[in-house]
Amino acid sequence: MAVYKRGDTYWFEFVFKGHRIRRSAKTKSRTTARDIECAYRTRLARNEVGLQEPKTVPRFNDAIRNFLEWSKHEHAGVQD
Repeated sequence: MAVYKRGDTYWFEFVFKGHRIRRSAKTKSRTTARDIECAYRTRLARNEVGLQEPKTVPRFNDAIRNFLEWSKHEHAGVQD
C-alpha cells in the first residue's frame, strides 16, 4: 500500500491478484488519497472495477471437435 506525490497530486499503487494497480487519487490531500485507495481496494475485492478472472481455455481435443462441428454446419452445401 503506497501513497505518493507526483507534482501536486497524490497517487496510489498496490498489487491485487498479481496485477499492479496504479491510479491518481486526483487530490492534494494525503489523507484523502489513502481513503480513495482503501475504497478502490474494496471495489476491486467486490469485483466492481472490471478486473475479471481469466476465462478457462478448452482442451485441444474439445476445441477441435467444436471447430469441426461448427465448420461442418457453416460450410454445408458449399462445394469447391
